[in-house]
Amino acid sequence: MYQPFAAKKAEEEEKKIEKEEEEENKKRKTKEPGGREAIKCFNCHQVGHKSYECSERESQCQADISAGVKMATAAMDPRLVALERGFAAQEQRILALENRLKKKEKEKEEEKEKEELKKEVARLGEMIAHMESFLANLPAPKPTE
Repeated sequence: MYQPFAAKKAEEEEKKIEKEEEEENKKRKTKEPGGREAIKCFNCHQVGHKSYECSERESQCQADISAGVKMATAAMDPRLVALERGFAAQEQRILALENRLKKKEKEKEEEKEKEELKKEVARLGEMIAHMESFLANLPAPKPTE
């Protein structure tokens, strides 16, 4: 029986897809021999590597170590911890004072600007008054006929 070339290719592709699906189904079923589940990391819960190969393990270990060191220093010398807390509180107070000073300086600058603007308005008002008196004293123009 004669089949066109395109029909043969389509059948081959369908068979290939069916084989791939069967292989995936075998991998999903763990009861069949040769079928395996995907490897999953117990540390980061990602698929594809084991926990001893995990890249996040090192960063977690470093974080645990640093937390342990902090706890150990706190347990060994509570005076040091009290000093650190005192320094932190003093730093916060200093920052608050700096912010207050900056705020007061801004207020002073704004007051200076307001005073300068008031002086400028008064000067311009005087100039307008002089101009009005000057214009009032000008002789009337002669009518031209």
